[in-house]
Amino acid sequence: MNQLFTHPPEALRSCLPDRRQRLLLELCLASDPARARAAWDDWVAQVDIERLEPASSRLLPLASHRLVALQVRHPELPRLAGVLRHAWADNLSRRHRLIPVLTQLDRAGIPHLLLKGAPLAFATYPNPGARPMDDVDVLVPLARGREALALLEGGGGSLLQTPLPAPPVDPSVPDPMLFKHGCALQTASGLHLDLHWFALADCCQPGADDGFWARRRPLPGAGTAWQPAPEDNFLHLCVHGMRANPVHSIRWIADTVLLLRVHDRTFDWALLLDEARRRRLVAPLRHAVDFLHAEFDAPVPSAWLEKIRAEPLSRLERAAHRGNVRSDFAGQFAATWLRYRRTSARLGALRAAAGFPTYLRHAWGHISLRRVFAHVLRRALRRGQKP
Repeated sequence: MNQLFTHPPEALRSCLPDRRQRLLLELCLASDPARARAAWDDWVAQVDIERLEPASSRLLPLASHRLVALQVRHPELPRLAGVLRHAWADNLSRRHRLIPVLTQLDRAGIPHLLLKGAPLAFATYPNPGARPMDDVDVLVPLARGREALALLEGGGGSLLQTPLPAPPVDPSVPDPMLFKHGCALQTASGLHLDLHWFALADCCQPGADDGFWARRRPLPGAGTAWQPAPEDNFLHLCVHGMRANPVHSIRWIADTVLLLRVHDRTFDWALLLDEARRRRLVAPLRHAVDFLHAEFDAPVPSAWLEKIRAEPLSRLERAAHRGNVRSDFAGQFAATWLRYRRTSARLGALRAAAGFPTYLRHAWGHISLRRVFAHVLRRALRRGQKP
């Protein structure tokens, strides 16, 4: 099970930084060198670098690059420089192993689009090693998803999760692919790959990513790779980042701030808002941009901020976003229901309610309906026992 609704709130960590993490982000992102140095002095005096939590560890390569630029001298700098070199070597190795995968897809005529880490590491961050990657996210069209998966498995890849069920024989039965945005696998060369047929788990409906495909652009230095337009990349990072997670994730803050700084002069803010409206993702985007602007001086036009703050939101959208960020049970249920309703928008209320358990079954890893009901019952009982 890998959807938010399946995790108890106490197992989830915030998508926003705590006090120490904020200092580390200030070091990495503050425009004022004096402010960045002060953040470093405060942060390094409070932490044991050998015992950092994963969220802060992921930022160490970027911190190392920034400290060199600031000409800071400290006994920990050689260790941090080693972290940056290691991440740089890892990313180059991943790129080397990725290119044959993209060549396979090209030969089969399957379009592809890289998401998140790879475009950021090689086109946004100041050094390819400053943005470590655990895996590579590759988006393919929904209609070619099964074909791409079979191609990669046939080339020696192996699934890292439950196999995708076969398409239904009855055309009136929804394809399980519509209830999940992708799957994880390992290629023959050992590259961990997240194969997406939808860019976002929040928007799994045919045509959801048409804009991403229409606006894609080449990713220099990565063979035949393509990357999203900056506006699409930014929306994807904000929505993906604004979600409580079993692993505390604050890297989305550095990703988005650096992306805006690189594309500040040409960024199409009207396009961003239009895409968020179309996908019903205004709530997480507004929360993310408000936070980035207020806390890290992200270059966001004031007029656009006022415009998105005035956007109307339904109760379900508000509840769903609250559940994604705060991870309360009712909010998680609302977030899961909204994801499902985006997929089943054409169904009436009764048919949609009847199909919800089947959606959970596939969204949580193609498990049995019995396990779905058992899990929901456990969560409900646990909630009822709380004072």
